[in-house]
Amino acid sequence: MEDLAPTRSVTPDERMPHRMALAYVRWQLRVMWPFWTLMCVVLVFCLVIGLTARSDVPLLALTALFAVLLASMNLLAYVRVRRACAHAYPAGSHVELRVGESTMWARSAVGTSEVSLTAVNKVYDLRPAAVVLRVKNVAGGVAIFPGGLFTDDDLARLRAAGGDAGR
Repeated sequence: MEDLAPTRSVTPDERMPHRMALAYVRWQLRVMWPFWTLMCVVLVFCLVIGLTARSDVPLLALTALFAVLLASMNLLAYVRVRRACAHAYPAGSHVELRVGESTMWARSAVGTSEVSLTAVNKVYDLRPAAVVLRVKNVAGGVAIFPGGLFTDDDLARLRAAGGDAGR
């Protein structure tokens, strides 16, 4: 094993999964802004048409259903990420991370992993709550870590190794 940087660790509290999930959903909304902008335009259009065409009650009902569907998408993302973070980083557990020149090593409640830095495609800094790593060759694959585990140098090393120019 190569000479790695010092190990950094955090002890999660009960609110950490909430903070990480909230940061993830906010990031997702920023990344997918064209989709959400289009959905809001469609929602407003349907609402205006439904209100001006007085006899078109089904359109208003569909508009309300559409709004609930959009909100549910974000709520579902929050619940899934919060549940995953609560499982991987339970309150009172010990989470560790080391980032070397070519390898990242992490230990959490679900186990230990060692990942080549070149396997990381994108790095999204959501600190202080979280850091999201998009993994190469995995459709939609992301890993979310507590933000307190990473230094600026770690993120720069991950970006350089994975070919990610910024963010």
